[in-house]
Amino acid sequence: VRVPSAAAEELVERPPFLQEIKNLCLNYNFASLAIIAGVQAGAFNAWSGMLEPILHPLGYSDTTIGWLGFTVIVTGVLGGVVAGLLGDTIFRRRFKLFLLI
Repeated sequence: VRVPSAAAEELVERPPFLQEIKNLCLNYNFASLAIIAGVQAGAFNAWSGMLEPILHPLGYSDTTIGWLGFTVIVTGVLGGVVAGLLGDTIFRRRFKLFLLI
């Protein structure tokens, strides 16, 4: 609700916080984007958390594993920039499809 001034904002009745959270969770578009983002974040955190236990027995030093993790993060940031540019230009009307790819 858009109000004309800060004084008028006090007069506007807002729905309770939990009701707004319920509305968000019932919104299909929000829920699908939240699930996709959660799966991606969970996969990255699981993989980066297991990087040291997987590579250390293979003979990699802690320094090498650290540099590998750093490289993964930097390439992820650069990939995010490229993905953002692609999403804004090529997949403008099909953003959820773009997120699933």
